[in-house]
Amino acid sequence: MILRLPPFSHNPRREIGRQSKIYFLDLGIRNALIGDFNDLSLRPDRSALWESFLIIERLKTFLNQGMSVQSRFWRTYSGAEVHYIEESGAGKIQAYEFKFASSTATRGAASFTKSYAVDVRLINQDNYLSFILNS
Repeated sequence: MILRLPPFSHNPRREIGRQSKIYFLDLGIRNALIGDFNDLSLRPDRSALWESFLIIERLKTFLNQGMSVQSRFWRTYSGAEVHYIEESGAGKIQAYEFKFASSTATRGAASFTKSYAVDVRLINQDNYLSFILNS
């Protein structure tokens, strides 16, 4: 019922390398545990729900396609963050920033790109279906 997303870290002095992020695989159970079934527009945790939804649905797509990827997140001790990173078997890295109501990435995306020379793709309400469907 729970997914542990491990951190992506190549610089242990600056980046969080031990603590995983936790996601409920069933958002209905998550909502029941916190007692909140309000409309998304009224939810203070809508960004967390959006992030969970996107990661869960992306992983379902990979499972249905018989694909395997290493899913991770990236965060520095100073607070810069990239929500979701995929590492393929060929060593290819793809990074994603999730924004429910915004079309601009955070400083974490710029920091990750500077550190790893990997562009961070912004996923929002306009393009989430292509992300989920891996197309």
